[in-house]
Formats: sequence, C-alpha cells, structure tokens
Amino acid sequence: MEISEKEKEQYFRLISHRFLSLRGTPFFLSSKELDQIETWLQTG
Repeated sequence: MEISEKEKEQYFRLISHRFLSLRGTPFFLSSKELDQIETWLQTG
C-alpha cells in the first residue's frame, strides 16, 4: 500500500499534536524514531 506525501504529512501532524497534548512541551523526533514510524506505516 503506497502512502501519499499528504497522508504522511497529516499523520506526522497528528503524532505531533498527540505528543504535545501528552507532554505539554515542544519535542523533536529523532531520525531513528521517524524511520520507525515510517516502517510502521508501511507495514500497516
């Protein structure tokens, strides 16, 4: 299943908003974390 760039952007925005709501502070995902998320998205 191919994931469009728009879907990826929406998904990462959702993750960002969820983390901010849980932590209450800005955060950064490492490149390893982003790779893990992308792998997770590709495997469904």
